[in-house]
This record gives sequence, C-alpha cells and structure tokens, in this order.
Amino acid sequence: MALNEFNSATDNLSQFETRITSSCASDASLVLLKAQLDEVRILWDKIAQESHRCKRALKQSESSALGIQAVQAKYEYCYLVYERCATMLTEQIEKASVPSTAPAPAFQSRVCSLPSVETKGLDKRRLVNSQLKILSNLSPLAQESVSALKELQSTIQGCLTTLEHCSISTENWDCLLVFLCSSKLPRLTLSLWEHSLQSKTDIPTWREMNTFLIHRYQTLEAIEFFQPSHEAKVGIKAQTCKLCSKETHPIRFCPRFLQKSVNERAAVIKQQKLCFNCFARGHQWKNCKSVHNCLTCKKRHNTLLHRGAPPSGSQLQA
Repeated sequence: MALNEFNSATDNLSQFETRITSSCASDASLVLLKAQLDEVRILWDKIAQESHRCKRALKQSESSALGIQAVQAKYEYCYLVYERCATMLTEQIEKASVPSTAPAPAFQSRVCSLPSVETKGLDKRRLVNSQLKILSNLSPLAQESVSALKELQSTIQGCLTTLEHCSISTENWDCLLVFLCSSKLPRLTLSLWEHSLQSKTDIPTWREMNTFLIHRYQTLEAIEFFQPSHEAKVGIKAQTCKLCSKETHPIRFCPRFLQKSVNERAAVIKQQKLCFNCFARGHQWKNCKSVHNCLTCKKRHNTLLHRGAPPSGSQLQA
C-alpha cells in the first residue's frame, strides 16, 4: 500500500512536468505561474512524505535493501524533476513580474530543507551529468505498455528540457536521440515507427519521434478503454494464429507476419479474407467501421500494408 502511494505521488509529479513543459509559457499569467509553483511544492512534499512511509514499510520485508535502494533512486530522480520544474517556473515568474531591485525569494520545501532553485545556485555539472546518466541507463521496454511508453517519452523529453535550462545545446542530437529511443522500443511499436517515416534514408528528428510516441501511447490508451471486459471473454475459445500455428496472438502481432515484405503481408491478408484496414474477418475495407487509418498516409488501409502509395480499391479487391 505504501509503495503504491509513493508510485502514485511520483507519477503525479511526472505528469505535472509534462503538462507545464508542453504548455505555452508566454500565455501563462503571473497568477497561474505562482499557482503552479505552489502545486509543484505540494507534489514534492507528498513524495517526501510517502518516501519516508515506504522506507519504513520496506524495512519490515525480506527484500528491504533492494526495495529501499529502488525507492531512494526514484526519490532522487523526482527531486531533479522538482528542481527543474521549480527553476523553470521561478524564471517565468521573474520575467512576468514588474522589474524590481529586490531579488526573487528562493523556494523552500515544508518537509525538508532544499537548496535554492536559482540557476546560479545549482551545481550545473552535477545536474548535466545526472541527465546524461539517465539517458544512458534507459531500460528496454519488454512489452507494449501505455505507462512504459509514457515514462520513456517523458524521461527523454524531461532530460532535454533540463539540459536546455543548463545552456546545453541539443539541437544536433536528433540521430543520437532517435537511435537511443528506437533501441528501447518493443517490436511492434518499433515496426510502426519505421512505417511512419516518409523517407527511409533521411535522418528523422527527435520532434518526429516524440510526436509518434505520444500518438502511440494515446492509441494504446484508447484500445485499452474499448477492450471487452474479462467477463465478456469468458467462454470464447482463443483461436490459434493461422500463420505460425503456435500462438493465439492477432495477426498484426505475429512475428512471421511482421518479418514479411508489404506485398507478402497483403497476400496473407487477402488469402485469409481479412479486412485490409483493421485485419478483422467478416467485412471488406470499404465497410470497415474502425476509426483508425494508416498512420503514414492517413488512407484507408492498415499501416503495416503501407507501400508509399496506398493501394487502389481495385488492387485491394483483386
């Protein structure tokens, strides 16, 4: 229970950072900025409180050492998130305030004593090194998970934001960031990313990959929302994949299917009499009720069947 509360508190801080970094700072009023600074203080206080509770609870368990170490690592990372959020908001408040000779007061936590968030007071080298360490230690995603994709996207974007505040230019980091992030993606998401690229030879930008990741986890969230409940699945016998004859996964997740060329995939879909858009049985692409189209060209076929130019209706029915 204590660990769940701690994780919930850290998630709230990560979501707060994503919200304020994606919003337009120039449109924020002074009142809003001050309210956000108060909010991030409250979020940090909550994390500090739950961290202490969680450590006390873990001391009573068998794996206390490893558990406490993991909590401490996450606690320290969250402090860096808190530090950069408070720094950014303080700077924006100073810009939005009427010029005065008195310096802006440094923020302090109500739970523990914290250093000033003024940029000149920060150990820039330590902060930069910590962000580079986070980027170099990113873990591969084992499965298609909304929370894991969100964390990967927000972690990389958060590190870039912090580096920019430290006057570290990341303008020419596209190839490094895209390669680093691609190497951590699960197979299906990586396949969809490659299919979304307009050019297979040009180097994609981090902005393109960041946008793709956001759209990808939003799609997974929508799929999870509309998935039938466990009760509705009871009594339905899972069908074995007709392509590999071993697994019960849908064809879009079949490793053999994903390894084939686009023309070979189209032939498989046609042979199994599946819809060219949603890969379901019982209707054609013209009558498909799915709201999803090709992520690359937005035309009425599945992204895994994109050829650069979408196939015509006559080709699909041939």
